[in-house]
Amino acid sequence: MLIRWHCIAGVIERHVLLQFRDLYRIIDNFYWPMFDIILWGFMSLWVTEKDGNKSPEIMLAILGGVFLWNMLYRSSLEISVNLTEELWSRNLINLFSTPLTISEWLCSLLMMGVIRVVMTVAVLSTAIFFIFNINVFSIGLPILWCILLQMISGWSIGMVCAALIIYWGHTVQSLPWPMGWFFAPFCGAFAPIEVMPAWIQKISAFIPMTYTFKAMRGAIAKEPIELLLLKGLLLNLFYLMCALFLFFYLFKLSKVYGLERLED
Repeated sequence: MLIRWHCIAGVIERHVLLQFRDLYRIIDNFYWPMFDIILWGFMSLWVTEKDGNKSPEIMLAILGGVFLWNMLYRSSLEISVNLTEELWSRNLINLFSTPLTISEWLCSLLMMGVIRVVMTVAVLSTAIFFIFNINVFSIGLPILWCILLQMISGWSIGMVCAALIIYWGHTVQSLPWPMGWFFAPFCGAFAPIEVMPAWIQKISAFIPMTYTFKAMRGAIAKEPIELLLLKGLLLNLFYLMCALFLFFYLFKLSKVYGLERLED
């Protein structure tokens, strides 16, 4: 299928223009990431000082986990929440009655996910540096690979949420917000997975974010992380293909039943 890039650019422009005109988006882009950094940052600072260990590596590992978690969460919401907003505004039928194809719409949201991640990287890295005097990019090149892997993971989660919303509509409209957090205990986002119960560790082996967070902490400790990044990449690509298949399948099925039912 031919992808028309001017259609994709049009959808991207529409969403970019809304980024600084919508109070919800402003809060989501700036307030919540800053809230996470301040909450987790000062808590980790208190813990390290109380323990008598003010090692910057520990602070970097904790803040790096918060940093990478936001990459996943924001890229996930960019897909699923935008679809939810189309339902709320009763614009879903209008959107797909235009020459815009579902593939072009999805490509535009994936690219918006990239834009959202870039904004989040800028906000969080600046906040961490000025508040805690820690440079997350001191981890080196591995942090960029970790950001990329987290973004792909977020796309997969976002597409699964969007697939369920495009089929069940308003009954699952609140799914995008808790879905990402469902994986947090199982992937070692804020603490090494090794401290978790054995049954959680078994589940975590099948979650790509587990290897991303391990790689980040391994890079801080100057350990070899190439195998971790490779495992994370392969799992991410597998789940991304599954998410794409589910999204297109449920969208096709939903069209058979009629998209207008989703806006009732």
